Amino acid sequence: MLLETEGLTKRFGGITAVDGVDFALEAGELCSIIGPNGAGKTTFFNLLTGVLEPSDGSIRFAPSGDGGPEPAVDITAASPNETALAGIHRSYQITNLFPTLSVLENVRVAAQASRGSDSWKLWRNVADFEEHYAEATAILERIGLADEAETVTENLSHGEKRSLEIGVALAGDPDLLLLDEPTAGVSSEGVDEVVALIEDVAADHSVMLIEHNVEMVMDVSDRIAVLHRGELIADGPPEDVRGDEAVQEAYLGGYGREESAEGGEHAEGDAAADGGRRASAGGGPP
Repeated sequence: MLLETEGLTKRFGGITAVDGVDFALEAGELCSIIGPNGAGKTTFFNLLTGVLEPSDGSIRFAPSGDGGPEPAVDITAASPNETALAGIHRSYQITNLFPTLSVLENVRVAAQASRGSDSWKLWRNVADFEEHYAEATAILERIGLADEAETVTENLSHGEKRSLEIGVALAGDPDLLLLDEPTAGVSSEGVDEVVALIEDVAADHSVMLIEHNVEMVMDVSDRIAVLHRGELIADGPPEDVRGDEAVQEAYLGGYGREESAEGGEHAEGDAAADGGRRASAGGGPP
């Protein structure tokens, strides 16, 4: 098991944002986390990455080593830096890049940071920095932004910035990648490119995805977990979750029900993003 939570809970005063969640992720899975506004999705990610400390419960993570998976370690009280160094990287709902740096420098900085505090020492072998640039260049090739390497990041399109965020999260080759609404604000034309990138990344990384695009989630996910009012109300293959009555009632609003006689089209799912009450570092529940 790559990641496991037991009774994971986060309270903000009288509000329980995440309520006793038992969750497990196998290595190599692409699992999407869905649910209505305020369901606790981003708070769940913030707990997994050390941005927030749980009120109750535990988180265990088994990073891969040179000889295969290592014994699971308790990361319940780990800081964001510690969870990142352990092998859990993430992107955010709101674009989180250095706008005045080049595309290449954004990824290079992330590659250097992924090596830990020693990577920022002044007196270091120049070959180490060459390794960071080589890794960054390879990542840009993978995410389709090699031609934009010297472009100032603020001049990218929104879709390109979302792809770059995934590239930044890939720096250091994490065991687990958490993507928080990677298609948010992306044009319909750009969504297909981001989805293709996610599928490519999931071929050799474990991925957890928060996403409001229900059709996309149903297409790309190995598993879907559904949060509602902080509780995990469903967890399984897309086809099972799509037909779950509790999920229909709480979130999907008819998506996946029996096809209509006229058009044979599924009713559209509730595409509401987990906006409004979004958690930031030290912030309140989503």
